[in-house]
Amino acid sequence: MKKKEKFNIRKGDQVKVIAGDQKGLRGQILSINSKKSTIILDTGKFRSKFFKSIKEKDKTEEKRIPIAIHISNVMPWDEQANNISRIAFKIVENKKQRYFKKSGNLILETSKIINNQNG
Repeated sequence: MKKKEKFNIRKGDQVKVIAGDQKGLRGQILSINSKKSTIILDTGKFRSKFFKSIKEKDKTEEKRIPIAIHISNVMPWDEQANNISRIAFKIVENKKQRYFKKSGNLILETSKIINNQNG
């Protein structure tokens, strides 16, 4: 049985695509598939999928499905520093908080960034 992976990025985080067909794209994470290690962005590309109607033989329905991106192809985006950065954890006021390693800015659960006064 495969152990469930833990990721440093979460739903609602801002990320930038660093590899693949959608390289350079920035957006917010809408969903994470932990089994396939993929995410879906709000600004991502779509593909078309056609479905045949069972009742009407000639009618087909087209649905636009967002293309999933592998987690290894994205990095968290620090809007305040306007840069990509890795994420680390530290204890602030007896709570474990995520922060950007390059700038030191804390990440809130609502994906808002707080400037770190301690440096």
